[in-house]
Amino acid sequence: MDIRDLAEAVSGEKPLDFILFDACFMSSIEVLYDLRHAAEYVVASPAEILADGFPYAAVLPSLFTRHPRLEEACRLFVEHYRGSDYPSATVALVQTSELEALAATVRNLIALNPSFSVDPASVQHFENMGEHVYHDLAGFCSKIAPGTAACRAFENQLERTVLFADHTPSFYSAYGYGSHWIEIESCCGVSAYIPFPGKSLN
Repeated sequence: MDIRDLAEAVSGEKPLDFILFDACFMSSIEVLYDLRHAAEYVVASPAEILADGFPYAAVLPSLFTRHPRLEEACRLFVEHYRGSDYPSATVALVQTSELEALAATVRNLIALNPSFSVDPASVQHFENMGEHVYHDLAGFCSKIAPGTAACRAFENQLERTVLFADHTPSFYSAYGYGSHWIEIESCCGVSAYIPFPGKSLN
């Protein structure tokens, strides 16, 4: 299913309180932006989620309350895997009403350096594919126009958008060969695709 079709299917007169994705790679900026009118908050992972998924026995009490404790649910998810035989978990809590403002700060960054070229190998990736697709959004954007006021504005807006993010020291990826464990050096909680030079961002 295309994410835009999903957004249309779940959108109504009033946004959902939240969407929690027990699925891989759903905390990408591309997915989140398409869902910005579908729910007030999104809980999702920028990397793969292990087959066991969220520990619902622990997490559901945080969700089924008059005021869902979404940050608590995120913490319980990561803590569950941090203490397991397979310590692999990444998660973010995103406030969707801030996504358009975040997009505006990225546009301002690109306006300062329209022909930017960011080496994907220099940014944290979130899978073990031969050619990486998912990279840390903060790491990517910090290299477009570093040291500028626009870069600081992006960082400040990212803090207003991603209300909480947590992860284990490394994550497991089913892709690729060799070691499937990838160390996490940086993780803002949201991933992004890094375009190749000359590719359109539209």
